[in-house]
Amino acid sequence: SSLLRPVISKHACRKDTIQRYLKEGRPLLAREEGSRRLFLTVRGRPLSPPEVSQLVKTLGGRAGVAVHTHALRRACATHLVEAGVSLRIVQVVLGHASLEHTARYVGVKRSALRRAVLEGLVASD
Repeated sequence: SSLLRPVISKHACRKDTIQRYLKEGRPLLAREEGSRRLFLTVRGRPLSPPEVSQLVKTLGGRAGVAVHTHALRRACATHLVEAGVSLRIVQVVLGHASLEHTARYVGVKRSALRRAVLEGLVASD
């Protein structure tokens, strides 16, 4: 995942890259005006999970890197935590039921987990 983090942070997740895609690329693909899906196929349909997985595998193969969508998900979550995003927010984004599971998923140390739990308790009082 450490090999993926620079690619994700410097290119795919850059705000200007996404904004340019939304302004210039996506309208050329979109068939439905109201579709809220970010990434579309060349036929204008939302990308399905298997299509995303195949695309990642294909592009990784072209780059000579074996990569899977789960590795990208984990790398992105870890990058968010390292950038200072609340562990609780990352938990919601990932759809995890347990904060402890999210902490293990992104490799957060026990002290950081304890701090996140205490912050959550203080915020809810």
